[in-house]
Amino acid sequence: MNFMNKNFIKEQGGFTLMEMVIVLALFTTSSVIVADIFITLINTQRKIIAQQKILAEARYSIDIISRNIRMGTISYSDYSSVETPYEEELYLKDIDDNKIFFKSSNTDCPTGIAKCLIMSIDEGANWESITSKNIEIQDIRFYIRPTNDPFDDGDPNIQPRVTVLLNIKSSSAFSNYQSEIALQSTLSTRIYNR
Repeated sequence: MNFMNKNFIKEQGGFTLMEMVIVLALFTTSSVIVADIFITLINTQRKIIAQQKILAEARYSIDIISRNIRMGTISYSDYSSVETPYEEELYLKDIDDNKIFFKSSNTDCPTGIAKCLIMSIDEGANWESITSKNIEIQDIRFYIRPTNDPFDDGDPNIQPRVTVLLNIKSSSAFSNYQSEIALQSTLSTRIYNR
């Protein structure tokens, strides 16, 4: 058998070096594109999870405040004046005349949090944080209307209401996944004195 036969060489198939380089380049490029898409999807998912967590925490804080507003009334006597556009503290009374206070604080917060939302159910003697260690309060404002107690002023047709503006951010260790959210809710008291 003659191994130098031209027909035998033509029948043997194989890849040239140039074909192998092109296939390897295409495979590498597609692998990099797929890996980049996968990393982008993971980062997007982490951001969405961080936003969902902070939204749940913000809703929880607003829910505690709104429950106390609805089941009580504004304690106008604890304010020296409600003439400013907004208050940084909220003073309420429940149906049994127990005083409930809300404010932001730099001292009674969970470890690692610079500013949190705190609540007192004993006229300010003891305070407890109602925000978790995962969020930090940026700003909280209470817009109280009317500015005077309508039941003492002889105008019982006006129902007291509070607009709560809460701006919080997540305290995630990874700055890429920090999220900030602002919530607003207007609530009126259900106690109606005539």
